[in-house]
Amino acid sequence: MIRLLFSKYKYALLLSFVLCVVIVAIRLESRWYNFIFIILGALFGTFLLDSDYIFFTYFIDPKHYFSVNIQHLVKQRNFSGALQYINYHKGELRGLPLHSTLFQVLLAIVSLYIMLATKSVFGKTLTLVMMGQIFFEQAQDYMEKKDIGNWFWVLKVKPAKEALIFYFALLGVFFLYLLSLA
Repeated sequence: MIRLLFSKYKYALLLSFVLCVVIVAIRLESRWYNFIFIILGALFGTFLLDSDYIFFTYFIDPKHYFSVNIQHLVKQRNFSGALQYINYHKGELRGLPLHSTLFQVLLAIVSLYIMLATKSVFGKTLTLVMMGQIFFEQAQDYMEKKDIGNWFWVLKVKPAKEALIFYFALLGVFFLYLLSLA
């Protein structure tokens, strides 16, 4: 089970680790308890996006074949099988709330508020890592399928390539600005 978790999350955890180091370097952090909050924020941010599959399985569409199979595997306490099933079939799901551009834009707005209005290193790290993870998952989807139209399910129309380039450039620059506020 641990090996399976590591194989699924090794790049996501590496990204979170790099963001932790960057946040510590930007903040010139020296308090030990803030290190703990930064690490906890990064870990929660790494795994929080995958809660989308739990929401889908139990709340959004419990009768969908994906949900039925996951519920069956969990009922049998076959958690590694459930994780493998999610990893193999995740591309078949549409309409996941946390895997959408709508959530990405809302997260960017909330992140700006958190960066400007609070001193909580946990909250700042959590939102920055979540934004980094969303970019990472979109990049994975693009590399695997050469298409990220499932992230734009809210729009009902797939955006043009030029619009996608502008969207990612804008969010990338905004992410770097947020990182500078950490």
